[in-house]
Amino acid sequence: MNLEVKVITGAKKREMRIEGSRLKVRLVARPVKGKANEELIAYIAEMFMVRRRDVSIIAGEKETRKVLSIPLKEDELTQILQNFS
Repeated sequence: MNLEVKVITGAKKREMRIEGSRLKVRLVARPVKGKANEELIAYIAEMFMVRRRDVSIIAGEKETRKVLSIPLKEDELTQILQNFS
């Protein structure tokens, strides 16, 4: 399943919430040498209870808006996202 995400880096703490039709994720890491992308993948994997290696950035690697691939079915993803709204 693909998930559209807006990433904010340099936050004081990690946070995830739904805004409109996309997920907004705040990360502590800065976008230097891929550190923010690494933190994003680790955080998404943790929150969606999947392995890190199964989460990948398929679009927007160097942008604030990204598309992630997560190994979940649409109904599983919807159920998890309801906890963040």
